[in-house]
Amino acid sequence: MIRPFFMLAYAHNLRMVMNSMFKGMAAVTYIGTLLLFHLIIFAIIGTKFFAKVSPTEFGTFYRSCISLFTLLTTANYPNVMLNAMDSSLFNVIFFIVFLVVGLFIFLNLALATVFNSYKERIEHDLLVHKNRAKIAFQAAFKLCDPEGTGAVEKQIFVLVFKYLRPNLSEEELEALFSIADMDRTNKIEHENFGVVVVLYNIIFTKKRFRIEARRENKWYLRWLQLQDQLR
Repeated sequence: MIRPFFMLAYAHNLRMVMNSMFKGMAAVTYIGTLLLFHLIIFAIIGTKFFAKVSPTEFGTFYRSCISLFTLLTTANYPNVMLNAMDSSLFNVIFFIVFLVVGLFIFLNLALATVFNSYKERIEHDLLVHKNRAKIAFQAAFKLCDPEGTGAVEKQIFVLVFKYLRPNLSEEELEALFSIADMDRTNKIEHENFGVVVVLYNIIFTKKRFRIEARRENKWYLRWLQLQDQLR
């Protein structure tokens, strides 16, 4: 009984889908109301015209609602319409119109509404992540450039990385610095500081990210080349 709650607690993507569904519930409610009216109108028509020829499916208004609601899922298709079609082939128009409007329009609109809500949530989370990353980048650069010169000195770079990764050798630190020091000024300019951040994320963060990034990142490939030279 409580397994779905454990899934929601530990599955981040599933929680996002559920949150998106709840946030888009207002729009889905409007579509659901239209779908309900659609079902009621066709149930009245079906009871009026098919009660005698198909009493099992359309003998009463309640049976008509159940039969048409099931038809929206296509679970009783085409059995629900066989008796009506035996009476007249033109009766198939009733079922075609019902399915086209209910199944292919209203239900697809509901699905599109949920998807759009989920897409907006993803875009919002991505924007928040980018803003946080930008703030963190600026804070990291200011930390490495306490005097505000607009560049990170090599000595400070070495001290910061020794604090973050004490197991790095002097040769590896030199290799990292040489990759970011593109202008060979013995300093890392602000526009090149992003290389340090990218390399740090690729080399020292989660393995999944490293595997995805190493295939196309030129700085990581340069880091591998320098490591091979050190060996």
